[in-house]
Amino acid sequence: MRTKADMVAMWQEFSAGRINKNSRGCRFVKYRVDEIMRLCNRWDIDCSDKCVLKTDLWDETDNESALFDSFAKGRSLSIGTDISFITTKRACDKTDNKQESSCFIVSDVRNLPLADESIDIIFSHSTHDHFENRSDLFAALKELNRVLKKDGELIITLNNARNINFLASLYLERMLGIINYPIQFYSLKGLMPNLRQIGFRVIGHGYVFHVMSPLKTISLSLEKIAGKALTDKIVLFYLKLAELIKNVRVLNPYTGCYLALHCKKTDNGSIRR
Repeated sequence: MRTKADMVAMWQEFSAGRINKNSRGCRFVKYRVDEIMRLCNRWDIDCSDKCVLKTDLWDETDNESALFDSFAKGRSLSIGTDISFITTKRACDKTDNKQESSCFIVSDVRNLPLADESIDIIFSHSTHDHFENRSDLFAALKELNRVLKKDGELIITLNNARNINFLASLYLERMLGIINYPIQFYSLKGLMPNLRQIGFRVIGHGYVFHVMSPLKTISLSLEKIAGKALTDKIVLFYLKLAELIKNVRVLNPYTGCYLALHCKKTDNGSIRR
């Protein structure tokens, strides 16, 4: 079992090895970020005059796909955090929001250097499905609950356990050594009791990123054979097809790679250190 120091070293190594290649996969990252923002608009998430925290800054290392910039506007105070210094530094350099109202910190989401009840809204995209133990997910959720203000909102995405294609693809990539970080998958039914116990009420949910896996790997291989221009056209066509797929609601739980949850902190939420 990895220690905390081992986890930090692993993400540092991951970031150092892949950060300059991230833009090669930005076709899909931007689509994923756009999907999350559309879902947030549907949920009427308002970040104006709010203190907003974004966990996991990997997407922000490519300025074409930064979710941070999507809500770090107006007069909100925006904080970005990641366990990797390399990722955090790159995200800080890439972000369009250079105002004093934004800052970046290197920290473990299970132990945030933030005051109790200091945050209005938390965006947590695919952060909590990379723990080795599921118990760490709940430790992290308790920490997010601690820093959220009363009636604060949490928007979280996690690997979707009902998407068999995505599940099988990630586990195969892990077996082959293509990825070396831990992966976990979750379902709405399995999460609900724990969220209630921690002090969250789920007020909305959905499924995002309706693409077959491992599309990014296939597209990069195709690019070597057919060239970037043709590959971009093929990917664009496929993403339009994905838009049609996501509109078939009965298929949503099985085609979305990520389960997205909109939660509110309840009176049951307790402050823990």
